[in-house]
Amino acid sequence: MLVLALSVNILNTPRRLGSEAKPNDSCGLGYFLTCVSSVSRCARLVRVGTVEVLGLVVTAALSVQFALYLRSGKVKRDFAVLRVLKGGKWVGALLGSWAVVFVVVVVGLLLMALSPGIMGWTWLQLLPTPTGQPEAGRNLLVSGLAIPGYAWVFLALFAANVPRLAMNEEIAFRKGFKKPGQIVFQSFKFGLAHCLVGVPIGFGLALALAGGWFAWQYLKGGTRRSAAYHSLHNWTLLSLAAVWMLTAR
Repeated sequence: MLVLALSVNILNTPRRLGSEAKPNDSCGLGYFLTCVSSVSRCARLVRVGTVEVLGLVVTAALSVQFALYLRSGKVKRDFAVLRVLKGGKWVGALLGSWAVVFVVVVVGLLLMALSPGIMGWTWLQLLPTPTGQPEAGRNLLVSGLAIPGYAWVFLALFAANVPRLAMNEEIAFRKGFKKPGQIVFQSFKFGLAHCLVGVPIGFGLALALAGGWFAWQYLKGGTRRSAAYHSLHNWTLLSLAAVWMLTAR
């Protein structure tokens, strides 16, 4: 969900330490791994989980990005994509969003049940934990929803940014790809990209189904239509998160 909001920015950020970066230091992946290593060392010092510290860092970065966007004056422009859902299209889009979420969850759980070691794997398991037990998969981008006293603020910021993030992903994964082979490849690419932020492989594969649904909407009406449906899909997930937040206390 909303996968490239932070991960792509991190992977594409050159490392600049000192006056001039060396050629090897300009590798975004190397910079990302260096950041993870530093967070891991800090986490061991204060005896908390590395994933928890990473979640706080991601939440802080996203919160600043989300707040700056709200001040940019572009919110109305990005929400305009919803105009493609006129009249009864809202009903079909909402029902479709709930159906896709249900199918993705069922398929993801099924894949993880069939092969827990492979489909349940996430790179977060490579990080140290206070108990020594492997970390379960999660989406680091929504870590803010688990922070007491701030979760609802983060939820509101995230919800307001959904159309912008959805459009960015539609441009990255759907725009210009109309052949069947391209659609299948881009759909799996979209789903597995979520694994960059901690989602288990099984759910990354299941999210390819959502990618296929967005691709179908793109074929019918371009990126504006697919971004509108993508936005409703993500708001559906956030509404489920809100229900979890209300009932988990």
